[in-house]
Amino acid sequence: MGDFVGFDISFLSVTQVTYGPGTTCRVLITFQISGTHYVLDTEGNPTFIDHVQVYAVNAENGGPNGLGDLVDCVDLQLTAFQYSSVVDLQAGASYTLALCPRTENNDDMIADLYWESLCVYESFTTRVDLPKTGRPRPPIITNLQFRPATIQDDPSIKVTWEADATANYQSFCIRWNQAGHSRAPGEVNYRKSPITTGDWIATPVFCPGFIYTFSVNGGTYGGAQINYYDWGPVAQIRAGSNLTSLRQFLSISGISPVGADPRRLMSPMTSLREFMKLTPTC
Repeated sequence: MGDFVGFDISFLSVTQVTYGPGTTCRVLITFQISGTHYVLDTEGNPTFIDHVQVYAVNAENGGPNGLGDLVDCVDLQLTAFQYSSVVDLQAGASYTLALCPRTENNDDMIADLYWESLCVYESFTTRVDLPKTGRPRPPIITNLQFRPATIQDDPSIKVTWEADATANYQSFCIRWNQAGHSRAPGEVNYRKSPITTGDWIATPVFCPGFIYTFSVNGGTYGGAQINYYDWGPVAQIRAGSNLTSLRQFLSISGISPVGADPRRLMSPMTSLREFMKLTPTC
């Protein structure tokens, strides 16, 4: 995580969403921008961040400045705080991934800082293929999305997966951990087949910065009993933070921030931080 005078960028998840055959695979990267969209210099003058460059450093052959290959560029919007990037990487390789905030003209200096100093990094190893066991191919998680708290809901993580149609899955079980500690598993029953996609909401997620891991397996009905098969690959996400901007908090809660008075929405004994669910609970 990088925090530079109000500007903050952090990885949320890195998930491999396609497997072999072949020498390349597809990886989904999600990240969060919070705070301001600019960096202040020593005199308080802002330099606006326009986009984020995504670099991938293959451990076998790092590129110039140690950043490796530029694999994607994600434009930022003032009203958005979560972003994603899908990149193609070599299968069966170890990478260091970098998210680098840049100005519109890709200036070497951002405020008083070299642009490389604002990059944040995450390690990830791609797999060649799922092991072949002679059993139905397990579901693969294709997306993990952290969802900050709203007035109505606690913070959560949405888990999305895909399954092979030939497996004829009718039910799915979701196993998840918070910082290595097991949480109550989830289950989604469809009672029909084949089901090739699914999703489930993990909540509450009250620990910003903690690593949450997920895995899904599929099952079929044998009479009244569900027979589950093998667990799919583990995917992980770093929980983001709840929104500190009242305007953004009201917007994602379905309330127009223009002219809104939060005092009318919360009880007299509730502080603004409690109302926005910013009080620590871990």
